[in-house]
Amino acid sequence: MAHFVSQPLNHASATPAANRRRRALLTLPDPYDTRYPRPIWLRALRLAASAWWMPLAVYVVQAVTLVAATEQAARFTAPPDGGLVARALRVDWVPTFVVEQPVALLVVVIGFVALLAALVGGFAAGWWAAADRRRETQVLLVRLARPEERLDAAFVQRALAPALAWQLRTAQVRRRMVGLVMGLVALALGIALGLGALPPGS
Repeated sequence: MAHFVSQPLNHASATPAANRRRRALLTLPDPYDTRYPRPIWLRALRLAASAWWMPLAVYVVQAVTLVAATEQAARFTAPPDGGLVARALRVDWVPTFVVEQPVALLVVVIGFVALLAALVGGFAAGWWAAADRRRETQVLLVRLARPEERLDAAFVQRALAPALAWQLRTAQVRRRMVGLVMGLVALALGIALGLGALPPGS
C-alpha cells in the first residue's frame, strides 16, 4: 500500500495557508524521540497543567455568587460594602490577623507573593502542556515518513503539512470541548461554594 507522504502534491500546497501550516514543521523533530508518545501518567499530568486556571475561576465565581446572592436578598438597596466584598474574597480574616499577630503583615505579604508566583507557574505549566502536545503531534507525524523520505526535509514539510493541520485542528476542537467541560465544572463548583457561604436564613 502506498505511503501517504509519497503521493504527488497538488497545487494547493503552495497557498499561503499551506505555507503557514508548513512553518509548524520548519525544523523537523527527531522521529526517534523516545519521549513520545507520552505515557498515560504524563498525559494526565499534562491535562492537569492545562487546567491551571480552574482554581482561579472557582474563586472568582464563588465571590461573584456570594455578592450577587447577598445583594439580591437585600433587593439591591445599596451597593456592596467593603465587609461583604472582603468576605466574598475570603480575606475578611486579614485585618484581625494583622492586629493580633506581630508578624502577620509579613506573612500576608509572603502569601500574596506566593500566590502570584503560583499563578505565573500555572500559566507556564499551561504553556508547556500546549507546546508538548504540538511537539508530540509533530514527532508522531514525522515518524510516519520512510527513513529515505526524511532525508528531504522540504519534501516532508510539504507532504506532512495538510496532515499536521488536520491533526492540530482536531486537537484544538478536543481541547475546546475539554475546556468547556472544565469551565462548567468550575462554574458549578464556584456557585455551590458561594451559596454555601451565605448566612443561614438568607
